[in-house]
Amino acid sequence: MLSLLQIGLKVFFLILIYLFLFVLVRLIAKDLVAARTGETPKRMIKKSPRLVILESPVEKVGRTFPLAQKFTIGRAPENNLFLKDVFISKQHSVIREDNGKIFLHDLESSNGTFLNGERIKKPRELKVGDKIQVGQTTFEFVE
Repeated sequence: MLSLLQIGLKVFFLILIYLFLFVLVRLIAKDLVAARTGETPKRMIKKSPRLVILESPVEKVGRTFPLAQKFTIGRAPENNLFLKDVFISKQHSVIREDNGKIFLHDLESSNGTFLNGERIKKPRELKVGDKIQVGQTTFEFVE
């Protein structure tokens, strides 16, 4: 009887080892594919405020931009997010964190900054799911 129990435990642990190796090989394969395509594996994406492109003639839809404490958007290369869009000003808008809240500011741009379809004149607090439009590019604010 004891030998049957020992054999059963050996088989159980052998199955566990093979299962572990299978999962490990799958994770490595996913990381290799992600490295080739330039994507970040989902399990490595940290939940933090970021912008995701929904529509754009100049950027890839779905591209994600993590937000810094001060995140500038514009046509000039010195911005955190540099967009080659003729409808965007050189210094178009900025997203800033203030006391744990995140605000969108328009920098007196020619064509305006829009939050959920409404042109903003003064800083507005961002909430998850908000849609931001600058020029021909639309973002979603996510965490």
